[in-house]
Amino acid sequence: MTENNPDLHLNVDFEIAFKHANVAICIVGLNGKFLDVNPEMINLFGYTKTDFLSKEIKDVTHPEDIEISYNQIEKARNSDQRKIKLLKRYIHKSGKIIHADVSSTLLLDQEENPLYFLTYINDITKLEKSEKELLVAHKIAEDNESKYRLIAENTSDGIFVTNKEGKIIYVSKSYVNQLGYTKNEDVGRGPDEIYNIIHPEDRDNLFKSIYKAIEEKKESFKYTFRVKHKKGHYIWREDNARFQFDEHGEHQQSIVICRDITDQINRQEEIKTQLKFSEALNEIAEVIIQNNNTGELLDNTNRIIAETLDVDRTLIYRISFKENQIFALAEWIRKGYEDIEPTKDNYSLDLYKVPFTRILNTKKHLSSHFDDIDPVYKQDNSHILLHQKFKIKSLLWYPFAFDDNEFYVFTLNQILQKREWSVIELKFMNSVARQVTIALMKIKFLEEKKAYEAALENSNKKLKKAVKTAKENQELTNKLIATVPDIIVRTNLEGDIIFVNDALSKTFPFLKKDHVLGMNMRSFIAEEDKQRIEENTKLMFETPLGVQEYKMQAGGDITYEISVNGDVVRDSLGWPQGMVYILRDITSLKEKEKKLKIALEKAKESDRLKSAFLSNMSHEIRTPMNGIMGFTQLLKEPALSGEEKENYIDIIEKSGQRMLGTINDIISISRIESGQDEISYEITDINKVLQEQFEFFETEAGKKGLQFSYDSSLSQDVSQIMTDKRKLENVLTNLIKNAIKFTSKGSITFGCTKLKEKETLEFFVKDTGIGIPENRIDAIFNRFEQADIEDTQVFEGSGLGLAISKAYIEMLNGEISVKSSVNKGSVFSFTIPYVTANDIANEQTHLSHEDSSEPLEDLKIIIAEDDEYSIEYFRSILESTFKELIFTKTGRQTIEAFHNNPDTDIILMDIKMPDINGYDATRKIREEGKNVIIIAQTAFGFEEDESKAMSAGCNGYISKPIKKDALFKLIRSLIPKK
Repeated sequence: MTENNPDLHLNVDFEIAFKHANVAICIVGLNGKFLDVNPEMINLFGYTKTDFLSKEIKDVTHPEDIEISYNQIEKARNSDQRKIKLLKRYIHKSGKIIHADVSSTLLLDQEENPLYFLTYINDITKLEKSEKELLVAHKIAEDNESKYRLIAENTSDGIFVTNKEGKIIYVSKSYVNQLGYTKNEDVGRGPDEIYNIIHPEDRDNLFKSIYKAIEEKKESFKYTFRVKHKKGHYIWREDNARFQFDEHGEHQQSIVICRDITDQINRQEEIKTQLKFSEALNEIAEVIIQNNNTGELLDNTNRIIAETLDVDRTLIYRISFKENQIFALAEWIRKGYEDIEPTKDNYSLDLYKVPFTRILNTKKHLSSHFDDIDPVYKQDNSHILLHQKFKIKSLLWYPFAFDDNEFYVFTLNQILQKREWSVIELKFMNSVARQVTIALMKIKFLEEKKAYEAALENSNKKLKKAVKTAKENQELTNKLIATVPDIIVRTNLEGDIIFVNDALSKTFPFLKKDHVLGMNMRSFIAEEDKQRIEENTKLMFETPLGVQEYKMQAGGDITYEISVNGDVVRDSLGWPQGMVYILRDITSLKEKEKKLKIALEKAKESDRLKSAFLSNMSHEIRTPMNGIMGFTQLLKEPALSGEEKENYIDIIEKSGQRMLGTINDIISISRIESGQDEISYEITDINKVLQEQFEFFETEAGKKGLQFSYDSSLSQDVSQIMTDKRKLENVLTNLIKNAIKFTSKGSITFGCTKLKEKETLEFFVKDTGIGIPENRIDAIFNRFEQADIEDTQVFEGSGLGLAISKAYIEMLNGEISVKSSVNKGSVFSFTIPYVTANDIANEQTHLSHEDSSEPLEDLKIIIAEDDEYSIEYFRSILESTFKELIFTKTGRQTIEAFHNNPDTDIILMDIKMPDINGYDATRKIREEGKNVIIIAQTAFGFEEDESKAMSAGCNGYISKPIKKDALFKLIRSLIPKK
């Protein structure tokens, strides 16, 4: 992602070139809109980065050049010509005109689809101005020459006159000053002498043109050439000759006005040179950006430099004092110079220790010539290699990229002739050095990247491909950032947001991307976390902090929980440029964590209680079992008295009753949880139930010295109701047993009253026992809780009594509650509906009508059962009712029996059988018989077993032990579905 425009994602190696290039670079979309600009672009036009990103090309282009600009864009998009070069005018923010040399390239993706234009803009405003001034000067000169034949002696232009033989007969003072010769030296020069001071490359063409003009009887002739100054150098001169002819047309003399245009020519050459250097720098920048191959990149760079400066050989070396080596990185030799010996080898630094030490110390370039060897070369005889072995006439070492013990050097060789390096050429080399520094950084990056990818190739080829694709396809990277679910935010060093991806609005619809740009990142952080994020931001400059969590205040009073992973964005030199954050909304996750913590606590509590329950169950089973086994062994003793035997048998009986009670509680709670325990209504005499409970527990209460009584306000006619007597008795038994167990002194009272306004019966059991702590009252009806009550005294029991009682009361559509005080006692009360016998009769009549179905006598049934006693049981309850019974003992036999009897109406399928279990047998039978009724029967009796049976294809489910009435009721309910 470029720093100037985070929405545009380019190669990492482009970042450095883009920022540090000394030429204006912009990236323009196919619609002419600016996508990104570099700092030189901002300096040239005066606009800010934000200004550019809201503009198109036409907004900064001179009105007269807009059409040609867009024509060139369309031409590049619709033809094979991808490069655009043109001269055009721009408008500076202040309104002044910028003349520019523009070079633009249309970049394509992997499918050859156009992406955007990469454009270089060179400011040639000053050069344009100079050319115009020269043109004006030329015009003035031409006007003057047309008006005047003779120029005054004090004019700045020189004047000389030749006779018809071409000999100089007059020279002006200004002419003498132009060439430095004396007047006597100039006057009398003939054509041959004049010919000799003309530059060898200009002589023949100049004299040929003059003679031709005279021959054609032209009145005037203007020509430009180089003439030798007395000091030995050449100056550029523009001569305007006027030829005079006699009446016969014979040439008599020539009057020549001479103007020294050396400065003008030099300025023009400087303009051309600057344009040439600018184009070369643009080309080098494109080579660096577009080439990922080290050899090609350096070879092309060397070639461009060599051709631009017209040298014979260029090289790039790395000079390492640490390794005492000179490493050749690239070399270019002029085509046709095959006899030049290549120098692309590694050398010991000892050969050039002295000159390279000077470069390391001075950080300046170094040059030498064969005929003028600097003393520094003679100190280690390095000139012998440079100027004799390699035949170098002139050499320039231009260093760059210095480190503690090494640097890089760009080497220019002139083989055929001596050469002086001009100031403008050295400036150009400075720019080149900066560009090649970027190239070497790119090489290093590519080498590190290549090594990294090689290390990853064996372990993660897919990741390697993804990384490669991401680097080659910028559009794919853009889409990736656009679609990533996490919020990506880029800020400057002040914390102001300069980029955010689309995930922001998707996560927080009330925050729009355009609105948050420019806002400070910390403005969205809740007040309580502002100081912490500021402190963490400072710490990030020293060490990565990883993921942090903050509260986010945005969109009104709503507070969000967000996770933030941030890092410092640095430039190539390590200077911090801003921050990048990855944000994720974890509000719902935090809520889930809270719920999970609560659930975990509950699970831990449940595990703790279950462990306590299992421990208690072990105790409740092993204790009476110990009594049974122990006293059974004692009964075998021959010397026991009759009284001792009676006592032992009594203990064994009580232990058996205790263990039976525990087992009954476990069975009851299991039936309740599996939904198999059903209500069985019968006429119940409440007064009689209370009387029986009193008689049953009176002796046990008396043994503890407790006052034990019951009370009922029900008359005999009201006492008769319809309810499940067994469950009602079970609840009263549990409550009275608990009262006796936890009461050591005082009294226990129980009874029943009728609440007329609610048409319910209310039962109560009141004691003066140890009581229940207030924080435990809600928990005692939970399973396993009795074992969790902390007390100095341990009480026997399963801890399931109250849980079973609560379940039974709820099955009877009633409610149970308790009031208690520690060391004062407890009052348990529960209600059940007051239902008369007539109410139940009406309901049963309605149900009987609903349950009526087809007769069972015509049905054929297959019973899959491998237990002999169960087979006999099924035979005894089914044989007299159904037309035909077929018994099978394995899953395979059951499948074969159905295959041979496809008219079977019902299959009673045992789930646990040899070879093929009931689930798989059901699935196999369903492939042949879609309509046969299959009822799963199992001894397990858990909810998941019923679910698995239904998923396998069963129509119904019944658990063992199987009651005849329940089985027949289930069969009748399924027959209509046949």
